Amino acid sequence: MKKIMNDTRAILLIACLYTACSTEPARDDKEMIILYDKSDPLKVRPQFDEIFTQLGLKQDAWQGIRVKVTTVTDKDINTVQLFTLAKADRLYGNTTMRIAEVERFKHKLRKALQDIPASGTLDHSIIYRAMAKHLNLLASSIAVRKQIIIYSDLYENSDVSFYDPATFLLLQAHPEVIRRKLEKNVVLGKLSGIHVWFMYDPESYEANNNYMTIANFYKRWLESKGATVRIENALSL
Repeated sequence: MKKIMNDTRAILLIACLYTACSTEPARDDKEMIILYDKSDPLKVRPQFDEIFTQLGLKQDAWQGIRVKVTTVTDKDINTVQLFTLAKADRLYGNTTMRIAEVERFKHKLRKALQDIPASGTLDHSIIYRAMAKHLNLLASSIAVRKQIIIYSDLYENSDVSFYDPATFLLLQAHPEVIRRKLEKNVVLGKLSGIHVWFMYDPESYEANNNYMTIANFYKRWLESKGATVRIENALSL
């Protein structure tokens, strides 16, 4: 009788431990934010095949993934589309069902990227606040790998305008002054573990020099916060 009671206690203890562990929030393997600038014409747009390669689902179809697709405009509040693929158990999961789940995820994400309206021309572009908002949200994520891909020429045109020659000269000579002005609106927190991609294809030598001035300004700033930054015109592993 005593042995039965001990065995029962052991089973109950294991059950309690399992329940406690199962109440912890699921940790996604990857979280990605795709931020697309609609305020100026862009030659580089989010391409599904490139995005899908970054997610690595061909190598691991069982991982948990969150992808947000949103835009930069002349407003602070923009539509955010969220696409999720729940993490599944490789050992005990149903392979046929998992393939179907991945295909549904791919179909929804592909359609969302194809339906992003072509970039145009707006009188203002609130780039920093949009970028900082999503970087801070990403920093709070518990995902294993965190990535933001920003499609933009990075020309801020709000209360700080990079189109103003005096402001642009200040950006080149004293970038810390511009940084302080931008952070009056949103302060960047720690960005350790976040991978940032700046995606743009300048149309001329002059445009390239101006873009690289801005991109490197942000690269130095974000890397000082712990992020890893790449400046590209196409995604690659």
